[in-house]
Amino acid sequence: MDIQAYRGADKLQNPWAKIGVLSIVAGFLIALAGYGSALVASRGEGSVAAGAIFSIGLISVMFLKTELFTGNCLLLIPYWQKKIRLPRMLAHWAAVYAGNLVGAALAALLLTGAIPMDAALAQRFLQATLAKSAMPWLEALARGIGCNLLVCLGVLGFTMAKEEMTRYFLPILFVSLFIICSFEHVVANFFYFAIAAVNGFVLSWRGALHSLAFVTLGNVLGGAMLAAYIVFASKEHAHRA
Repeated sequence: MDIQAYRGADKLQNPWAKIGVLSIVAGFLIALAGYGSALVASRGEGSVAAGAIFSIGLISVMFLKTELFTGNCLLLIPYWQKKIRLPRMLAHWAAVYAGNLVGAALAALLLTGAIPMDAALAQRFLQATLAKSAMPWLEALARGIGCNLLVCLGVLGFTMAKEEMTRYFLPILFVSLFIICSFEHVVANFFYFAIAAVNGFVLSWRGALHSLAFVTLGNVLGGAMLAAYIVFASKEHAHRA
């Protein structure tokens, strides 16, 4: 595996203002994809179609080189290679996390204000947010791990694949699988809970925060597992060479 193809540490050179804007854009794009995915699912098209629609959000994020928290978990690769320092990585994560939240909330406000939501879609969002806010911590953690393991595989596939068709196919494949498995993506959940707040859905906001916390931790651990494997594999390859 060509670990040098992943140049995530380069993004830490960007000014904070640029990081903030790119993070908001990424949150907005994921929210739009989440809306489209929920719309497709509410019309009975199935999880495969919903996953394909949601993958458009991740592909857009990577194509436009914006900043998404889940993908940024791969910054553990250059951190473990001692190319970046822990405080700088954590500060970057915090800025991107906040920007993604703002972008997702803005999308929820825009979509709710501009597009009437039919009963089937409203029911879809209500059921999803109720389930997410009531999810036991271990389940939220496990679903978060599974999600970002697959999302980061999609990110690496897009980054490292040499053939253009493969670059775009791999994110669709991995994201569709995480949707089929009902795994949990924290930025998508920002959007779901923002939609719930804007529309006045009645749910446990304490439960929502609890869920977000463990999904976030799970997303970090999922990315960390893949990053650890890549660093280990690259060292093994170097040792054998």
